[in-house]
Formats: sequence, structure tokens, C-alpha cells
Amino acid sequence: MDSPFDWQAAVYRDWDVDLDEPGRRSGAALEKALEALGLPPEEPDPGAVVISEWAGRLASLRRAGLSALLDALDHPDLAVRRIVAVFFAYVDVDPGALRARVGSQADDPTRLALLVALGLHEGHHDHLRERIRRSPGSSDAFGAAIGLLHHRQDLDEEVVEALTLCTGPPGAALAELAWADPEWCGTPPVDPVGDWFLWPAVRQEPAARWLTRMLPAVQDGRLPPATVTSLVAVAEHVDHAALVPAVTALLRHPDPQVRRRALRPALLRHPGYADAVAEAQDDPELSSQATRFLAQHRDPRCIPYVRRRIEQGDTTLLSWAGHFADDLWPAVRARLPKAPADEVAALLRKAVWWSMDHPELSEVLAALERTGAYEEGCAFLRRHGRGDDGAVTLLTRLAEDDDLELALSAVQALTALDRPVVDLLLGILDRPDRHGRETSGRERERFDVIACARLGELGPRARDAAPALHRIAVDGTAAVHARIAAATALHKVTGIPGTTLAVLLSLLHRHPAWILNELGDMGSAARPALPAIRRLAGTGGPHAAVAARAIRRITGSRP
Repeated sequence: MDSPFDWQAAVYRDWDVDLDEPGRRSGAALEKALEALGLPPEEPDPGAVVISEWAGRLASLRRAGLSALLDALDHPDLAVRRIVAVFFAYVDVDPGALRARVGSQADDPTRLALLVALGLHEGHHDHLRERIRRSPGSSDAFGAAIGLLHHRQDLDEEVVEALTLCTGPPGAALAELAWADPEWCGTPPVDPVGDWFLWPAVRQEPAARWLTRMLPAVQDGRLPPATVTSLVAVAEHVDHAALVPAVTALLRHPDPQVRRRALRPALLRHPGYADAVAEAQDDPELSSQATRFLAQHRDPRCIPYVRRRIEQGDTTLLSWAGHFADDLWPAVRARLPKAPADEVAALLRKAVWWSMDHPELSEVLAALERTGAYEEGCAFLRRHGRGDDGAVTLLTRLAEDDDLELALSAVQALTALDRPVVDLLLGILDRPDRHGRETSGRERERFDVIACARLGELGPRARDAAPALHRIAVDGTAAVHARIAAATALHKVTGIPGTTLAVLLSLLHRHPAWILNELGDMGSAARPALPAIRRLAGTGGPHAAVAARAIRRITGSRP
């Protein structure tokens, strides 16, 4: 067969992301077809232009030749017939031969796929239209309409009407083909609308006309609730104002499944739909989601409902309600005195990013002392504790806590509030148990390393820490990590590179990647280290690239 395999001619969905096969049903059918045609399944077709394994295997049917493939449409195994018919939707073959096989084919799914394949041939579009007129409501009409959907820009009312046949027997016929393989489309029961209508790029105008027929069919029960998700998704894509009332009506449908599926945030830009979502906050099935969507859309009608949730001890909506912080903070304050520790932590964790101008913190401080939710408290006060003496007092006490991780969180908060922290950080460095202690986070950093880094971030403001940093950096008995961190911080607070370079170069063999990055950060101050760095760059070893980058940063040029 000379015709190339065009993998984009019909349905291809995610063939461009290394799709292996639509599903095991389709894969087994293709293996049967290859065996029936006497084709080795592993032999690739060098003439096929494809980009995935599945498309390549399907394209390999070309090697059987047109005559054998047409004969396979009469194979006793229906799986063979159907996969071969799907193949014909991707190759340009004699349309007359396909039409003849349509007329003699008894299997509805096979015939449907062949009619989709005829859509490739513009000269036979009138025949597809005739099929629609001659067999209204049938799988033939549905297959002909899909063929026209893929290959025509102008779809008349007859075609759009036929496209509504995606449920019932025509939809069942489509469900037997690879295009609707359950493992491709989702675990059964599969949405009979989404399985096919989103195959091609949805075109605005015909999709709008299609939806004007489909949405009322959900409202009056002709279509099952499972179809609503895809119908509303198409309505979002089309964004046709005339469709909004029909979608809005679904929010008041008696079936809660329909109501839940009709709730979509993108449609809130339409006032009528937003009004219905605001009403849905009183619907027990929709309340939480409706309030969340309104909060995300910055609709103030969500405020009473979020406030009520706070009063009931429910913090789930706070993350989306930050735009209304001034309206909701009084409710949070009122809840804090009676909230248990986990709820206090959740309230502060979710409100930490709210924009508030000097919020009243007395209830926050009391709740922290009562529940011990100090980690979340430090993060909250870091953003909202400025100007509050009680917050500073609490954080200063926590910075001296035996829990070094909590102490460092408190120091970080005090730093953000522009409070002096050098002595507090030195106190952490003076703890006798600092060596080997690590944070509980994913990076597992040592506490003494973090304390040195915080001092380095302060720069010249931490000059009083220079003697302690120098002592750790040159102490040959100290942990290597601590020495590197202290030496790096020492240069940042004093601006004097001598000791820092001596320590870092002496330890270069222990942690080359880390130290090379630190030397690069020093810029021109690290020029005395260039000979050692160049030697490392010239080795071609695992750290050569990092060394080369450090040289560029120090010299401003390539090595």
C-alpha cells in the first residue's frame, strides 16, 4: 500500500506523548489483526511517519496491502474487523472500496469506523450527508457525522443533530472501537459524551449549536448525569453567553450528581451563573465548593459562609479567602480561644498569607501559649507581628528554647521584624549539642550550619559575631560542615577574605561542589583561589563543570 499513515487524520488525542496503546483491549485486537494478516508484530514500517509506539504498530498494517486489509473487514473475529476499520481512518485509500464495504458490513461498530474513515475524502461528504438523512438516529448517522466533524468546517443542522447521538445504541457502537477504549477514556462507566466530542479541536460555532441540543436533554432526563462533566467543559471552552442559562439551570437540577458536575469556576464571569452559585451555598451538596469558587473569584457573597465555617471550626476555606482578610479576621480571633491545638495551627497556617494591616494579635499570642502551636505561630508572626511588643517578647523567648528548630524559626521571624538577633544566633552556636543535630525537614540541614548562614545573611550587621565565626572556622576539631558555613559567613560579615579562603581551600577535597559554589559567590574576592580551582576544572572529573562555572563567576570570563 503506497498511502502514508497520517496519525493526525482522525482521533489521536495523546499519541504525541509516547502512548503505548489506548488500552489492553485495543492492543489485543491489533495483535490479532497482525497475526491474521501474517505480519510480524515487531517489524516496523519504515514508510510510516509516526511519533509513538502505538501509532507505529497500527501503521504497520499497511504492509498487508489494500486487498488483504479489505478482506479483513469480513474476518470472523469482530475485534480484527474493528481495529482494521479504525486503521482506515488514517490512510488515503480508494474511497469507493470503503463505501462498498460499508454497504456490506453487518457489524455496527465496524461500519461506524468506516464512515469516519470516509470523512477523509471530500468527494464523498455528500454520501455521508445522505447516510445521515437516510438513517436518522442510527450508528451510521453518528459515524457519518463524526467523519464530517473531523474534516469539514461547515456543519449544517442535520450533522449537528446527528452528533447528539453519542448516547444510546450509536454511542454503544462507538464504545467498541479503539477510540473509546475504556483504559484510554477512563474506567467504565465512561462518559459517553466526553469519549468522542473532545477528540478534535472543539470548534466554537458548531459546538455551541450542539450544546443547545444536549444541555436541555440533561435537564429533562434524556441524558444521564455522567454526561454533565463533559458538556459543561465544552460550554467553558465555547464561552457562548447564550449557553449560560442552560448550564445555570443545571445548578438547580433535582439530581445532586447533576448539580455537582455543573459547578465550574470558569463560568463565574457570567453574572447569571455567579448568582446561581451564590444561591448554591445553601445547598448541602454544593455549599463548600460553591463558597470556595466564589472566594477564588473574589465575590463578597462568600463572606458569611466562610465566617460560619470558621465559627464551626472548619478551616478548609481559609486558603482561598485571603482577599477578604479584614472581614474574616474578627471571626478567626473569636475562634482562637476555644480552638484545639491542631485547629489553631491550621488557622494560623492558612491565614499567614492574608494581607492585613497590623491585625490585633492578643488572641493569637494567648492561643499559642495555651496550645503550643509555636511553629505555625512563628511563621504567622513573621508576617504579621510588626509593631506588636507581645509578639516580640514571645519570639525572643522561643529563640532561646531547647528545641533548636523552633529557636531558629523564632530568630527568622525576629529578623523579618527588624529585631536584633545576633546574640540569639550566637547562643544557638554555643549550645553544646549543636554538632550533628539536624532539622526535621527534607534537606536535613545542621542547626549550626543554619545559624552561620543566618549570620552571613545579616552581613555587616552581624560584625559582632566575627570572633565566634572565626573560632569555628579554624577549629580543626569542629565538624566540617560547620567550618565551611562559618568561614563563608565570616567573609560576608567582615568583607575580609583571608581566613575564609584559607579554610575553604583546605577543605575543598571534602565538599568540592559546595565550596566551589561558595567561592563563586565571593566573586573577585576569591581570585587567590583560582589556581586551585583551575586545577580542579582541568581534571575532567565530576566537579570540573562546577569549577569552570566558579571561575567564570570570579573572573567574569570563560576559563
